[in-house]
Amino acid sequence: MEKQRLISSFNKNSVELIKIHIGQNDRKESWVDVRIWYLPEAGRPGAEIATKKGIRITSDLLPHLLDGLKQAQEEIEQVGNGIPENSVEGERRALEGAKDFFKKAENGIPENSEQPKGGESKE
Repeated sequence: MEKQRLISSFNKNSVELIKIHIGQNDRKESWVDVRIWYLPEAGRPGAEIATKKGIRITSDLLPHLLDGLKQAQEEIEQVGNGIPENSVEGERRALEGAKDFFKKAENGIPENSEQPKGGESKE
């Protein structure tokens, strides 16, 4: 039986919440779930319904998600509310991160080993 615990919850809008849960499956693997919950009757606590909109990842992938979110936040802060038409630097970092991931996978390096920041190669 899966165990889970609510870590954070905040309003997305008047009829939706975003909830962050942590948990553990039957194989003792830890996970993080970030999901949109729908409020069928506004103002009625406890009546929330989980939607399919969200992500559940194992805890070893959490640093990668946090790094990507931090990069997104930094990019948004640099350009304000708009997204630059030509985000070459962001695409370069993403490609470098993917290359590094596959190189480590080919060499048998565990996924939870230390990852360079911003998708930059240590070489």
